[in-house]
Amino acid sequence: MLSNGETLDLAGVTHIAKLANASLIFFNLCNASRFASYLVRHGIPACIYTTIALKDAAAWQTPWHFYEEVRRQEKIKRTVDLRRVFDMIDPGDGVYGWN
Repeated sequence: MLSNGETLDLAGVTHIAKLANASLIFFNLCNASRFASYLVRHGIPACIYTTIALKDAAAWQTPWHFYEEVRRQEKIKRTVDLRRVFDMIDPGDGVYGWN
């Protein structure tokens, strides 16, 4: 959602991601697999997405762990493999997926 209350469609999100040269988009919104599939089909290398309706109280946890692990690896000057980080922090319960 934009500051004026308008929303971007999938083509708009894809365009912005390409302009930013994004290698990964992390969708932390309910049932985002459709969005992830669209972006990957239209040239974004990878997306993390949700498969269910998230509970607001817990929705911050997986992204937080993901970005903390990325930060930790960067801090120790390790080359960050984003897929490996996702595999490390994902509990395997099917709530999040990688496309």
